[in-house]
Amino acid sequence: MKTTVFLSLLLIFISLKTSAQCKVLVWADEFDQNGLPDAQKWKYEVGGGGWGNNELQYYTSARSENSRIENGNLIIEARKEAYQGSQYTSARISTKFAITYGRVEMKAKLPHGRGTWAAMWMYPNQSGYGNGGWPDNGEIDIMEYVGHDSNVVHASAHSNAYNWKNNNVKTNWQKTPGLESGFHIYALEWDSLKMNFYVDDIKYMSVSNDGSGWQEWPFNKDFHLILNMAIGGSWGGEKGVDPAIFPAQYVIDYVRMYSSPGTYLPISGPSKVFSDSVYTYSVPQNDGDVYQWTLPKDASIVGTSDSSVIKVKWGSGDGKVFLNIAKTCGYYSDSLNVFVYDTLSQQPFNTKPWPIPGKIEAEDFDIGGEGRAYFDNSVGNAGTSSYRDGEEVDIEKCMDSDSTQNLGWIADGEWLEYTVDVDSSAEYNFLFRVASVSTGAVLHVEMNGVDVTGKVFVPNTGGWQTWQTKKVFSKSVQKGKQFMRIVIESGGFNLNYVEVKKGTLSDVGIEKNEKALLSVFPNPTQRGVQINCELSGNEDLSLSIINNLGQEVYQKTEFNPSLNFQTEIDVSSFSAGIYFVKIQQAGKMYTSKIVKQN
Repeated sequence: MKTTVFLSLLLIFISLKTSAQCKVLVWADEFDQNGLPDAQKWKYEVGGGGWGNNELQYYTSARSENSRIENGNLIIEARKEAYQGSQYTSARISTKFAITYGRVEMKAKLPHGRGTWAAMWMYPNQSGYGNGGWPDNGEIDIMEYVGHDSNVVHASAHSNAYNWKNNNVKTNWQKTPGLESGFHIYALEWDSLKMNFYVDDIKYMSVSNDGSGWQEWPFNKDFHLILNMAIGGSWGGEKGVDPAIFPAQYVIDYVRMYSSPGTYLPISGPSKVFSDSVYTYSVPQNDGDVYQWTLPKDASIVGTSDSSVIKVKWGSGDGKVFLNIAKTCGYYSDSLNVFVYDTLSQQPFNTKPWPIPGKIEAEDFDIGGEGRAYFDNSVGNAGTSSYRDGEEVDIEKCMDSDSTQNLGWIADGEWLEYTVDVDSSAEYNFLFRVASVSTGAVLHVEMNGVDVTGKVFVPNTGGWQTWQTKKVFSKSVQKGKQFMRIVIESGGFNLNYVEVKKGTLSDVGIEKNEKALLSVFPNPTQRGVQINCELSGNEDLSLSIINNLGQEVYQKTEFNPSLNFQTEIDVSSFSAGIYFVKIQQAGKMYTSKIVKQN
């Protein structure tokens, strides 16, 4: 429901954005200091075991034979030598810096020889979609090069919907002479609408964001860069490994990351609205930028229309909020699809919105079906209850004292929505009635797309029908009708109900949830993991790994750790399955999931 003018403007703005990119250098390594890679900029990913691709090498840590800087270049060198049970050694390093959108560029000379597999690629800093790992959270392969296919460079983008395991990965290749004998430039240009891949400024692949969701486009968050050279593997070793090529070298002249001036993030605001109601849409403010918002014809801006924050009174039809930002050197644009409640096949379960303050039964989510009122990873109802037959949500009979049904089999990436009516704008406490035998489950609550609770860590209660109340303080919730969405970041618990009460932090007697600053890689893994955690102090910490039965299988204590705590753990003896790493320090807890493969 757009006017012809709107469509014309949209096409013009997208065209301008494509041809007028801004570049501001935000991170670089020119490799001008001989020795090991700069520990302030890079970290090692260590281990063997195939790395999920049947690779033959062992990636070493701070070993100059495999990674060093000399004569102004970073050299990643693969050697044929017995090491830690592997036949070859090499290096895999990743940046401690991460970026959302911009240009990532490398000048490099690629390794020669059958059996080598060099790569420049990006992986997300944190999970947030689907299974919490690959491919749901995305992978961006800026450059891959296998020695048995000389002078052909490849680029790919992996997601839940498109990946090599589904045999439908978005990928392309470019033949360029002299990739092994001279230096060439490999680059990614990336924004909220698309990713373009280049070799020597020749664009040979583009991947677009069609707006259909995280399954197709998980590329809207921080990704870090990885450089590595594997030996053999399912692709690199397709034609075997030539023993005469070693030592093989991947030589990098520089790595640079650019961003548009300022911070450019997706438009923030609700994607589901009520007609004749006012909602706020915004992006971060940057000095000197000129903001131009475009709306469907029956929606209107209330107040100022040329700032980074607008208030929109929505009309009766679905549409798109479109923003163009003009800068001195170019343009940035983004859009958000918005659906009007009146046109949705989504209604409150009991015909009226849930009142807040009040108690919301978890199984009485909105009517509307998969994709509108909820998302569930499994087919059908895995529970024992016939309640709400026909819905793809897992419901079972509840043994809690004041309930008859509860949600079970709750998994990563699932969500449920409830239409609510908030009595007044105020501070509220959220009380979650939960049961679990696992550790590491995490959820959060959104109101009209805005996170109002932060990460909520579900405790191990000792049984699937052993119920406890988890109390969480929320800063504030706004008055009026809203869509309340319970988002499952890490599953493994049952949910009976959520009670929302007016109150303050002192009423629940707990600290606010800590942001999870814990990362684990490689993940999934077969042999070892490196664990990194950004701490707020140097107090002693305890680290444990718990299996999915709630049993502790690993424990260590670290005395006076550094604020950027790192440790490596060998998990090769663990059985295949899901584990949770937990770090506790001074009353704070950080958790993350580990997927152990055979």
